[in-house]
Amino acid sequence: MVAGNAVEIVEKFTYLGSHLDNTGGSDAEVIRRIALTRYCMKALDRNIWRSSITTATKIRLYCAYILPVLLYGAETWTLTKVLSKKVDSFDLWCQRRILRVHYSHHISNCEIRNRTGCTPATDIIRCRRLQLFGHIARSAPEMNHCRALRVAIRGPPADWKRPRGRPRQTWTRTVENDLKPANIGLQTAWRRAQDRADYGGTS
Repeated sequence: MVAGNAVEIVEKFTYLGSHLDNTGGSDAEVIRRIALTRYCMKALDRNIWRSSITTATKIRLYCAYILPVLLYGAETWTLTKVLSKKVDSFDLWCQRRILRVHYSHHISNCEIRNRTGCTPATDIIRCRRLQLFGHIARSAPEMNHCRALRVAIRGPPADWKRPRGRPRQTWTRTVENDLKPANIGLQTAWRRAQDRADYGGTS
């Protein structure tokens, strides 16, 4: 019962356009987003990607109409290395399709990105994830999402024992990996996010 209403217990459901399941991972949502985006790419294949319009215009259309389908809700994903590689590989597949570059042409991924000028999808996701982290950190302390993130950063109780096996990738661990190049931890990032103007950032 939630607020006096009976809520059915299910293994997975779609909420606000995002797929959620009881594993807590993002594998199913990433695969679903890739499938939706592939359908959109193929729908525009004849009239847009194979048309005579300039490559620059095609790339602008890709960034405006295709990438939002792929990256919808991506700032909440818990990406592993495998999922990150899957997202970037599909992003490059889309760009190769736009440039009409066949895999047999043996053109490297770096050359494809130089031609399109597109930022890797995982870099966009990383930026959005840090922006979301900062937004939550600056929200009112009594808000549920702020309370949940503070508990996650603080860690489990002292008497809590982790189940056997490899720890699952969590959203906070993903953010922690994002912060490693800057050599700062979650606690420091939380404090800095309180007044982003002092650090010249948007997250």
